[in-house]
Amino acid sequence: MAAKHKTHDISGEEELELWILISRVRKELLVASDRELRRFGLSSVQMGILHALYKARQSGVLPNLSDLSRWVIRQHNTVSVMLTSMEKRGLVQLERSSQKRSVRISITDKGYDLYEEVMGKRKAVLGILGSLSPKEREKLRDLLTKMDQKARDILLKVSFP
Repeated sequence: MAAKHKTHDISGEEELELWILISRVRKELLVASDRELRRFGLSSVQMGILHALYKARQSGVLPNLSDLSRWVIRQHNTVSVMLTSMEKRGLVQLERSSQKRSVRISITDKGYDLYEEVMGKRKAVLGILGSLSPKEREKLRDLLTKMDQKARDILLKVSFP
């Protein structure tokens, strides 16, 4: 069960300033990541897919499209298009079931090796995050996790028009 977090008063101006800062840092991290990944022929989304499948393989899990979409926080159709491209490159394998129109997804040895190579050569994002001390990174992780949990609570309970 997710822990309930108290909501504190915040002004509209403070909310906007924090929102802009979070958005800017997120964008900068994505740009830095995409620049580095480009030389490997990957996007940040594809790297996220490889990461999820790498971890799934280590855990002995064979995810389906819904699992993977949820893990990388992307729409099914976006992940499906990425997987088709990645399958053509030999990075992933799609195992289609004729019975349920279900697809199980796994990382290939080539994809596994590429993931490890990329992880060993990334510097920009490491440099940005490395500007924080280990204690600061731990605190940031705790704060972002708290915000993530609250966001999920709100998004699951609120219906949008």
